Amino acid sequence: MEMWKFGDYKSYTSLDLLAHVMGIPSPKSDIEGHQVAQVYYQDHDLERIRRRTTIDDGMNATEVLLEVKDFSVRFGDAWVVKAVNFKLYKGQTLGVVGESGSGKSVTAMAIMGLLPKQAHLTGEIWWHGSANPINILVQNQSAMRDLRRQGLGMIFQEPMTALNPSMRCGDQLLEAIDQSSNAHEWVMQWLENVRLPEPQRIFKAYPHELSGGQRQRVMIAMAMMKSPLLLIADEPTTALDVHVQKEILDLIQDLQKNHQTSVLFISHDLGVIRQMSKAVMVMYRGGVMEMDLVDKVFASPQHPYTKNLIACKPRLGKRPKHLPTIADFEKHPDFVPNFETTQERDNRLS
Repeated sequence: MEMWKFGDYKSYTSLDLLAHVMGIPSPKSDIEGHQVAQVYYQDHDLERIRRRTTIDDGMNATEVLLEVKDFSVRFGDAWVVKAVNFKLYKGQTLGVVGESGSGKSVTAMAIMGLLPKQAHLTGEIWWHGSANPINILVQNQSAMRDLRRQGLGMIFQEPMTALNPSMRCGDQLLEAIDQSSNAHEWVMQWLENVRLPEPQRIFKAYPHELSGGQRQRVMIAMAMMKSPLLLIADEPTTALDVHVQKEILDLIQDLQKNHQTSVLFISHDLGVIRQMSKAVMVMYRGGVMEMDLVDKVFASPQHPYTKNLIACKPRLGKRPKHLPTIADFEKHPDFVPNFETTQERDNRLS
């Protein structure tokens, strides 16, 4: 089956899990495993879902901005991204969800042209934001620097490591844009746009003198003040408290609407993805498992991995004796989260 051409079927999902979902005995060999996978994927039309590259999210977008075609990444003998395909339209927000190590950030770094030289890349990443389409994967460093200045912006996961600790924030912001007579005013305007109090103080401050939320707002200003056509937000609220997280997410949404920027929003948090995007791409071990409207994925997930990912999400009013993880579903096909109500838990502990 074409789906398995990228390697061992175990790199996509547990065949024991598939067999359990189908109500049949677990496969005892590779041949039986492939037969199980073929039957399941044909019956559930999952190959069509996995191969989907576009989602109608109601935005009526027609102009493709970014197109990723059969994109794979290998470090040494390890394939960390496997034949990823998707299109992102102008003004669209696409959520990318998956656990750590699923290939989300590697894909984002490849789009930005920031992967190390030892990464072996195959496939194509087409940028349609220029007069002529550009295949990002064949551009040299100089061309990619120009593209990052003109069309691509990225909010990194940890601003403390992304910002230069030895430079004042204002100098770093000035360095990120083309110098002009009004560059200082432009930077100050963007410090206000990202709702930072006391922009003058922030401009003169070093990163360590700011809170986590303030540093992240500086990173957002740095990414957005170049008016990028595409903003990649890679886990932008990691390690922030809930209140600050909401402020950052609201800020990104407002900027996206005001500037009609396309957004590739990466997270391992299903709740955040649901808030930020109408369409979602689910990744697991380097591959795309499912791609559809967020509401459809939550209401009726098609792939076993997506189903179990949603099942791992904690629920209000119930506390599991053991917080389930994907590993529980993979290793124990008969595993069912042992949820108990708050009252049951109180009775057990009393």
